[in-house]
Amino acid sequence: MNCCIRSKISTFSIHWNCWRSLCITILIAFFGLIQGLNAANPSASLSVNKSRPKRGETITLSGNYRDTDGNLKAATIRNLGSGNKSGSMSGFPSIGAAGERLAGSRDSISRIFTIPRGAKLGTYTFRTEVVDKTSGSAIRWRTVSVQNNKPTVSISVSKTTITEGGSVTATASARDSDGSIKQVSFFRDGLLHKTDKSAPYKYTYRPAGVGTHRFQASAVDNEGQSRSSNIAYVKVNPKPNAAPVASLSAPSNPKRGETISIIGSYTDADGNLSAATIRDLGPGQKTGDRGAFPSMGPAGEPISGVSDSIQRSFTIPVGTPLGTYTF
Repeated sequence: MNCCIRSKISTFSIHWNCWRSLCITILIAFFGLIQGLNAANPSASLSVNKSRPKRGETITLSGNYRDTDGNLKAATIRNLGSGNKSGSMSGFPSIGAAGERLAGSRDSISRIFTIPRGAKLGTYTFRTEVVDKTSGSAIRWRTVSVQNNKPTVSISVSKTTITEGGSVTATASARDSDGSIKQVSFFRDGLLHKTDKSAPYKYTYRPAGVGTHRFQASAVDNEGQSRSSNIAYVKVNPKPNAAPVASLSAPSNPKRGETISIIGSYTDADGNLSAATIRDLGPGQKTGDRGAFPSMGPAGEPISGVSDSIQRSFTIPVGTPLGTYTF
């Protein structure tokens, strides 16, 4: 009988231990499920320091992550594949292809890269994804619009001061960091005067009048973007006036009663002849007695151009004293 009692007690103890283990396992699974249901998903944000970068510029993408349960695990930042962006990805680098470990309730990662000079213009989308230790996750997107670099252009002149009738040459220097120069145009005093399709870019000007002139160049690149240069000033001074040249001809030994002609011939290299006179000189300005000698050309006679002449004719009075007279 004692053996039977001990056997029953032993059997009961085995069954109780099994039930106890099963209950503990169920309770652990239940509380794990409840904890999982109550676990909060992580949150993410993605920012970029330049939303409209130009080719050749460096941008920084920053991912910031939070998890109220303190279970952050890993995050990625990557550019999206074909069909998930606008514009071609030609030459665009892949970034953050592999996950980076995170920890705690707050953490961050960043990616820095340079926009390739050959990247096509357009909008590109980047994505960050974060996961926590309970398999919760969050995804955020950010776009950047790749812009064209405008060309650069400068202008210089061969002389800043010239004389009327001279010439000056304006020279432009143009380049495009992410393409090519399509054309360079020259402006003088705000008006277009010449366009060059290829280097060297030069414009020669021969001013027709005095004054100060403004020279400026404008460059256009292969994407149609343009930029204007600095302004160069050129001052045109009047040409120094050249003194006119005069000559006077007359018979050297006329006789009383003869009619003589005195001819004045004049030249001016600037073409600015204006007036001339022929006259006999007053007392003390001649040799011989003035007597009845007539006065000639008391007033100036108009002349013009580069060369001109005037003439005076008269008869020497019969009673004129002999001698030398000056005109």
